[in-house]
Amino acid sequence: MTPPNKEKICVIHIVDTSSTEKIKMFDDEKLLKCKNALLVHKFRTNSKFSGLNLPETPDDTQGYHSSCYSKFTAVSSSQIKSAKEKQCNKNSESASAVQDSSSLPGNFHKHLFKAYSIKNSPMFCRYRNSLCNTKQF
Repeated sequence: MTPPNKEKICVIHIVDTSSTEKIKMFDDEKLLKCKNALLVHKFRTNSKFSGLNLPETPDDTQGYHSSCYSKFTAVSSSQIKSAKEKQCNKNSESASAVQDSSSLPGNFHKHLFKAYSIKNSPMFCRYRNSLCNTKQF
C-alpha cells in the first residue's frame, strides 16, 4: 500500500488538464508494453509521447490512467518490430564505429544498446541478421 505522503502520478499523461480517473500501478507486463510503445514513439517525427520517461521497474508512485495507457500503447506489432530493428541498426552502426566487425571471431556477438532498449525483449539485429535474445541489453 502506498504511504499517504507518496502521491501517485500518471507518467504517460500528456494533457495539461487533471483527470479524476484512478491511477493504476504498472506491473511488469504493462511496463514492457509501454517500453515497446515508447521505442515506436521515439522514432516517429512529432510524436507527443517521444519525450516521456518511464520507470525502469514498477514502483508504488509511477502509474498510468487507463485512457492514457490506451492512447500511448496504440501501436501495432509491426511498428514495434520496425522500431526495434531501427534501434538495433543504430546500435550496430555505433558498434561498428567502435570495433570493425570483420575482426570479431565468428561466434562472438557484441551489442551496444542505449538506455531505452527493452530489457529481456528480443530485438532484430542486422549484425546477426536474426532475432537477438541476448539479455544483456
